[in-house]
Amino acid sequence: MSSRKGLILCLKCPKSSLFLNHRGLRTSACALTTHGRGHDGPRVSHHPIGLPRFTHRPIDKNLSITHHRHHNEADSGHAREPRPLVLLFAWLFAKPSHLKKYCDFYLEHGFDVLTARLTVSELLRPKKVQSVMTNVLDLCHEGPRQEQPLLCHAFSVGGYMYGELLTNLARDMEKYPEFGRRMFGKIFDSPIDYYGVPKGVARAITNDKEKSQRIEKSVHWYLEKFRPITHQYIRASDNVHANEMKTPGLFLYSLNDPLCNPEHIETLAKTWRLNGIEAETAFWKRAPHVTSFKMYPDEYKSHVIDFIWRTGIPGHRMPRIQPPVQEEPEEDFREQQILKMALA
Repeated sequence: MSSRKGLILCLKCPKSSLFLNHRGLRTSACALTTHGRGHDGPRVSHHPIGLPRFTHRPIDKNLSITHHRHHNEADSGHAREPRPLVLLFAWLFAKPSHLKKYCDFYLEHGFDVLTARLTVSELLRPKKVQSVMTNVLDLCHEGPRQEQPLLCHAFSVGGYMYGELLTNLARDMEKYPEFGRRMFGKIFDSPIDYYGVPKGVARAITNDKEKSQRIEKSVHWYLEKFRPITHQYIRASDNVHANEMKTPGLFLYSLNDPLCNPEHIETLAKTWRLNGIEAETAFWKRAPHVTSFKMYPDEYKSHVIDFIWRTGIPGHRMPRIQPPVQEEPEEDFREQQILKMALA
């Protein structure tokens, strides 16, 4: 509909209403949750059974950090290497309770955890995403954290968030000169590229097929209407594909996940390998979007642990294990695609 303030698009669903206009976006969604109460909020200490003592601190509604109390010391009290820090980039509508199992997994094995989340309206504003990623970069270079080795674990649209982080990094390389040296690897779980954003947003808002299709068409219209925003999505995607830091990557996905493209993932991984960059893929036949860890926890952890050991990132406490054996995707990818279509 039109108004004196410009063209406005209203997407409605049972849990939320999303308003888009050419001057910006705003959202009213009771389903959206936030992390903590910001800088002035209290620091909450957690002491889970079997885990080292650590502190959880909300930074703002997008970011929170959980770190071990003895940041640079081993449990024995002797000096040790700085603990590694994992950047956990969440999927849309991910709640702290959803992310807890990933946080606990990394905390248990010696990592500190920095979590980043976005709302739908923020995802549709690249400038806002870049602002959040600037805060991530600043936190990575704050105090003792500037010495920590880094790992990125991104879920779904978290892959796009990582692309915007690279956009900021390219723009302010002098401000973050050591970031590339500190980043040892990245893990993408069910990654959604630029072309999957409309469907990803629609499926995140509602499971109703008819409403989902309307929202998807609306987002397509939005991306076509506001080309400067679209170009920013494409640039972030290009940053991930270029991988100029040559950081090793692990891709985890499901063949019957309607939101990510297995062929695209395998092609990207193969391109990296041809350019001398380590890139591994692991897949499952049946798992809804970003549920592989829940459905196959032992296999999932095994792939992640094996990858972390191969990155050479220092300071972690991951056990040495034998990774599960999988068929090579490149050799029988056509059969996998046939299976995927049969399961759809």
